[in-house]
Amino acid sequence: MFRHQLIKTVLVAISLSLSTAACSENNKGNIMPPHAYVSVEESPETFKKNNENIEEYWSFDDNPLNIGSLGVTFYKLRFPSDNYATVTFTYPNIPPLTIENVSSTSGYFDHDRSERGIQSTAIRFFIENAQGSYGVTQNDAYIAMQKLFKQLEEHGWSDDHRIDDPRISIQDSYTYGTSENVADDFVNYQYPLTFIQFKQLPSLQTWSLRHGTDVFLEIRMQYNFEEEVNNYVYMVSLDFSSEENYINSYISYDNPNDTMESLFT
Repeated sequence: MFRHQLIKTVLVAISLSLSTAACSENNKGNIMPPHAYVSVEESPETFKKNNENIEEYWSFDDNPLNIGSLGVTFYKLRFPSDNYATVTFTYPNIPPLTIENVSSTSGYFDHDRSERGIQSTAIRFFIENAQGSYGVTQNDAYIAMQKLFKQLEEHGWSDDHRIDDPRISIQDSYTYGTSENVADDFVNYQYPLTFIQFKQLPSLQTWSLRHGTDVFLEIRMQYNFEEEVNNYVYMVSLDFSSEENYINSYISYDNPNDTMESLFT
Protein backbone atom coordinates (compact mmCIF):
# COMPACT_ATOMS: atom_id res chain seq x y z
CA MET A 1 0.00 0.00 0.00
CA PHE A 2 2.87 2.36 0.79
CA ARG A 3 4.35 1.83 -2.64
CA HIS A 4 1.03 2.53 -4.39
CA GLN A 5 0.41 5.64 -2.29
CA LEU A 6 3.94 6.93 -2.94
CA ILE A 7 3.50 6.57 -6.69
CA LYS A 8 0.11 8.28 -6.51
CA THR A 9 1.60 11.11 -4.46
CA VAL A 10 4.20 11.71 -7.15
CA LEU A 11 1.52 11.88 -9.84
CA VAL A 12 -0.58 14.28 -7.75
CA ALA A 13 2.47 16.48 -7.20
CA ILE A 14 2.97 16.62 -10.96
CA SER A 15 -0.68 17.63 -11.31
CA LEU A 16 -0.40 20.43 -8.77
CA SER A 17 2.77 21.80 -10.34
CA LEU A 18 1.09 21.91 -13.73
CA SER A 19 -2.05 23.57 -12.38
CA THR A 20 -0.03 26.64 -11.47
CA ALA A 21 0.38 27.23 -15.20
CA ALA A 22 -3.34 27.93 -15.66
CA CYS A 23 -3.94 31.06 -17.69
CA SER A 24 -7.03 33.21 -17.74
CA GLU A 25 -7.23 33.38 -21.50
CA ASN A 26 -6.95 30.62 -24.05
CA ASN A 27 -4.20 31.86 -26.37
CA LYS A 28 -4.96 29.40 -29.16
CA GLY A 29 -3.62 30.27 -32.54
CA ASN A 30 -4.46 28.67 -35.83
CA ILE A 31 -2.16 25.71 -35.19
CA MET A 32 -3.81 22.30 -35.20
CA PRO A 33 -3.61 20.99 -31.61
CA PRO A 34 -1.57 17.84 -31.05
CA HIS A 35 -3.60 14.64 -30.64
CA ALA A 36 -2.35 12.03 -28.18
CA TYR A 37 -3.56 8.47 -27.53
CA VAL A 38 -3.21 6.94 -24.07
CA SER A 39 -4.37 3.81 -22.29
CA VAL A 40 -3.59 1.42 -19.45
CA GLU A 41 -2.15 -2.08 -19.74
CA GLU A 42 -0.27 -1.13 -22.90
CA SER A 43 3.51 -1.27 -23.17
CA PRO A 44 5.64 1.88 -23.27
CA GLU A 45 6.64 0.80 -26.78
CA THR A 46 2.99 0.86 -27.87
CA PHE A 47 2.54 4.27 -26.27
CA LYS A 48 5.55 5.64 -28.14
CA LYS A 49 4.38 4.17 -31.45
CA ASN A 50 0.87 5.63 -31.03
CA ASN A 51 2.34 9.06 -30.28
CA GLU A 52 5.44 9.12 -32.46
CA ASN A 53 4.16 12.16 -34.38
CA ILE A 54 4.16 14.26 -31.20
CA GLU A 55 7.39 12.95 -29.71
CA GLU A 56 8.56 16.46 -28.82
CA TYR A 57 5.87 16.63 -26.10
CA TRP A 58 6.57 13.42 -24.19
CA SER A 59 9.31 12.21 -21.88
CA PHE A 60 10.12 9.12 -19.83
CA ASP A 61 11.91 9.27 -16.46
CA ASP A 62 13.34 5.91 -15.43
CA ASN A 63 13.27 5.04 -11.76
CA PRO A 64 13.52 8.58 -10.29
CA LEU A 65 12.68 7.32 -6.80
CA ASN A 66 14.35 3.89 -7.02
CA ILE A 67 11.06 2.21 -6.16
CA GLY A 68 11.26 -1.59 -6.08
CA SER A 69 13.87 -4.00 -7.31
CA LEU A 70 13.60 -3.11 -10.99
CA GLY A 71 12.12 0.34 -10.65
CA VAL A 72 9.34 2.41 -12.12
CA THR A 73 9.27 4.55 -15.24
CA PHE A 74 7.15 7.69 -15.12
CA TYR A 75 6.01 9.20 -18.38
CA LYS A 76 4.43 12.55 -19.12
CA LEU A 77 3.12 14.59 -22.01
CA ARG A 78 3.17 18.36 -21.50
CA PHE A 79 1.63 20.78 -23.95
CA PRO A 80 2.21 24.56 -24.31
CA SER A 81 -0.57 26.81 -23.04
CA ASP A 82 -1.07 28.30 -26.50
CA ASN A 83 -1.63 24.87 -28.04
CA TYR A 84 -3.29 22.55 -25.56
CA ALA A 85 -3.91 19.04 -26.89
CA THR A 86 -6.72 16.67 -27.71
CA VAL A 87 -6.24 13.34 -25.94
CA THR A 88 -8.12 10.09 -26.55
CA PHE A 89 -8.23 7.33 -23.95
CA THR A 90 -8.66 3.89 -25.50
CA TYR A 91 -9.11 0.40 -24.07
CA PRO A 92 -10.44 -2.84 -25.61
CA ASN A 93 -14.25 -3.11 -25.50
CA ILE A 94 -14.65 0.40 -24.04
CA PRO A 95 -15.78 3.30 -26.25
CA PRO A 96 -12.90 5.77 -26.70
CA LEU A 97 -13.12 8.95 -24.65
CA THR A 98 -11.76 12.12 -26.28
CA ILE A 99 -10.92 15.21 -24.20
CA GLU A 100 -9.95 18.66 -25.49
CA ASN A 101 -7.91 21.48 -23.88
CA VAL A 102 -5.55 18.98 -22.25
CA SER A 103 -2.54 20.54 -20.55
CA SER A 104 -0.78 17.29 -19.67
CA THR A 105 -0.97 13.55 -19.20
CA SER A 106 1.18 11.34 -17.00
CA GLY A 107 1.43 7.78 -15.78
CA TYR A 108 3.83 5.05 -14.77
CA PHE A 109 5.11 1.67 -15.85
CA ASP A 110 6.19 -0.86 -13.20
CA HIS A 111 9.18 -2.95 -14.30
CA ASP A 112 8.33 -5.63 -11.72
CA ARG A 113 5.15 -6.28 -13.71
CA SER A 114 6.30 -5.50 -17.22
CA GLU A 115 3.78 -7.86 -18.79
CA ARG A 116 0.95 -5.70 -17.43
CA GLY A 117 2.13 -2.54 -19.20
CA ILE A 118 1.32 1.01 -18.10
CA GLN A 119 -0.68 0.82 -14.88
CA SER A 120 -1.98 4.36 -14.49
CA THR A 121 -2.73 7.25 -16.84
CA ALA A 122 -3.97 10.74 -15.91
CA ILE A 123 -5.45 13.30 -18.32
CA ARG A 124 -5.62 16.92 -17.08
CA PHE A 125 -7.59 19.64 -18.77
CA PHE A 126 -9.02 23.09 -18.15
CA ILE A 127 -12.66 23.97 -18.60
CA GLU A 128 -13.17 26.88 -20.99
CA ASN A 129 -16.17 29.06 -21.82
CA ALA A 130 -17.77 29.77 -25.20
CA GLN A 131 -15.25 32.58 -25.84
CA GLY A 132 -12.27 30.26 -25.32
CA SER A 133 -11.27 31.67 -21.94
CA TYR A 134 -10.14 29.54 -19.01
CA GLY A 135 -11.58 32.14 -16.68
CA VAL A 136 -15.11 30.73 -16.43
CA THR A 137 -18.28 31.12 -14.45
CA GLN A 138 -19.51 28.33 -12.22
CA ASN A 139 -22.37 27.83 -14.66
CA ASP A 140 -19.84 27.22 -17.46
CA ALA A 141 -18.17 24.58 -15.29
CA TYR A 142 -21.50 23.02 -14.34
CA ILE A 143 -22.50 22.60 -17.98
CA ALA A 144 -19.10 21.14 -18.89
CA MET A 145 -19.13 18.59 -16.07
CA GLN A 146 -22.71 17.54 -16.82
CA LYS A 147 -21.68 16.97 -20.44
CA LEU A 148 -18.72 14.84 -19.33
CA PHE A 149 -20.85 12.79 -16.95
CA LYS A 150 -23.46 12.16 -19.64
CA GLN A 151 -20.77 10.98 -22.05
CA LEU A 152 -19.30 8.62 -19.46
CA GLU A 153 -22.73 7.21 -18.64
CA GLU A 154 -23.46 6.61 -22.32
CA HIS A 155 -20.12 4.79 -22.59
CA GLY A 156 -21.08 2.36 -19.82
CA TRP A 157 -19.14 3.76 -16.85
CA SER A 158 -20.72 3.12 -13.45
CA ASP A 159 -20.18 4.42 -9.94
CA ASP A 160 -17.50 2.64 -7.91
CA HIS A 161 -16.72 2.46 -4.23
CA ARG A 162 -14.42 0.33 -2.16
CA ILE A 163 -15.74 -2.77 -0.46
CA ASP A 164 -15.61 -1.16 2.99
CA ASP A 165 -17.50 1.98 1.90
CA PRO A 166 -21.09 2.49 3.09
CA ARG A 167 -23.78 1.28 0.70
CA ILE A 168 -25.89 4.33 -0.03
CA SER A 169 -28.34 5.08 -2.80
CA ILE A 170 -27.67 7.49 -5.66
CA GLN A 171 -30.22 9.89 -4.22
CA ASP A 172 -28.62 9.85 -0.76
CA SER A 173 -25.06 10.10 -2.04
CA TYR A 174 -24.99 13.90 -2.28
CA THR A 175 -26.27 14.50 1.26
CA TYR A 176 -23.92 11.89 2.69
CA GLY A 177 -20.92 12.75 0.53
CA THR A 178 -21.06 16.46 1.35
CA SER A 179 -21.53 15.96 5.07
CA GLU A 180 -18.81 17.19 7.39
CA ASN A 181 -15.91 14.76 7.97
CA VAL A 182 -17.02 12.45 5.14
CA ALA A 183 -14.86 11.67 2.09
CA ASP A 184 -15.93 13.77 -0.88
CA ASP A 185 -15.87 10.88 -3.37
CA PHE A 186 -19.01 9.31 -1.93
CA VAL A 187 -21.08 11.50 -4.26
CA ASN A 188 -22.32 9.27 -7.08
CA TYR A 189 -21.46 10.81 -10.45
CA GLN A 190 -24.91 9.79 -11.70
CA TYR A 191 -26.61 11.85 -9.00
CA PRO A 192 -28.56 14.64 -10.79
CA LEU A 193 -26.66 17.61 -9.34
CA THR A 194 -28.52 20.89 -9.48
CA PHE A 195 -26.55 24.04 -10.20
CA ILE A 196 -26.99 25.19 -6.60
CA GLN A 197 -25.59 21.88 -5.31
CA PHE A 198 -22.71 22.03 -7.79
CA LYS A 199 -21.67 25.46 -6.48
CA GLN A 200 -21.56 24.04 -2.95
CA LEU A 201 -19.05 21.29 -3.79
CA PRO A 202 -15.61 21.69 -2.16
CA SER A 203 -12.73 23.17 -4.14
CA LEU A 204 -11.36 19.64 -4.57
CA GLN A 205 -14.12 17.18 -5.45
CA THR A 206 -13.62 13.59 -6.55
CA TRP A 207 -15.84 10.95 -8.12
CA SER A 208 -15.00 7.22 -8.38
CA LEU A 209 -16.04 5.20 -11.45
CA ARG A 210 -15.39 1.82 -13.05
CA HIS A 211 -15.98 0.14 -16.39
CA GLY A 212 -16.79 -3.44 -15.48
CA THR A 213 -13.79 -4.77 -13.58
CA ASP A 214 -11.24 -3.79 -16.24
CA VAL A 215 -10.58 -0.06 -15.83
CA PHE A 216 -11.13 2.28 -12.90
CA LEU A 217 -11.42 6.05 -13.06
CA GLU A 218 -11.09 8.77 -10.46
CA ILE A 219 -12.28 12.22 -11.52
CA ARG A 220 -10.71 15.13 -9.63
CA MET A 221 -12.19 18.58 -10.09
CA GLN A 222 -10.21 21.49 -8.62
CA TYR A 223 -11.20 25.11 -8.83
CA ASN A 224 -10.18 28.48 -7.50
CA PHE A 225 -11.50 32.02 -7.83
CA GLU A 226 -8.90 34.22 -9.52
CA GLU A 227 -9.30 37.88 -8.56
CA GLU A 228 -7.16 39.14 -11.43
CA VAL A 229 -9.71 37.87 -13.96
CA ASN A 230 -12.71 38.08 -11.61
CA ASN A 231 -13.67 34.53 -12.47
CA TYR A 232 -13.03 30.87 -11.69
CA VAL A 233 -10.42 28.51 -13.11
CA TYR A 234 -11.41 24.83 -13.15
CA MET A 235 -8.90 22.03 -13.69
CA VAL A 236 -10.15 18.45 -14.10
CA SER A 237 -8.02 15.32 -13.88
CA LEU A 238 -9.17 11.93 -15.19
CA ASP A 239 -7.05 9.28 -13.45
CA PHE A 240 -7.40 5.87 -15.14
CA SER A 241 -6.10 2.75 -13.40
CA SER A 242 -5.77 -0.87 -14.44
CA GLU A 243 -7.45 -3.63 -12.44
CA GLU A 244 -4.12 -4.70 -10.94
CA ASN A 245 -3.27 -1.16 -9.91
CA TYR A 246 -6.70 -0.82 -8.30
CA ILE A 247 -6.28 -4.07 -6.35
CA ASN A 248 -2.79 -3.07 -5.25
CA SER A 249 -4.23 0.04 -3.64
CA TYR A 250 -5.79 -2.29 -1.06
CA ILE A 251 -2.73 -4.42 -0.40
CA SER A 252 -0.26 -3.97 2.40
CA TYR A 253 3.19 -4.78 1.03
CA ASP A 254 4.23 -5.84 4.51
CA ASN A 255 1.49 -8.48 4.80
CA PRO A 256 -0.10 -9.00 1.38
CA ASN A 257 -1.63 -12.38 2.22
CA ASP A 258 -3.41 -10.99 5.27
CA THR A 259 -4.73 -8.06 3.26
CA MET A 260 -6.05 -10.23 0.41
CA GLU A 261 -7.65 -12.63 2.87
CA SER A 262 -9.51 -9.76 4.54
CA LEU A 263 -10.78 -8.59 1.16
CA PHE A 264 -12.28 -11.82 -0.03
CA THR A 265 -13.39 -13.61 3.13
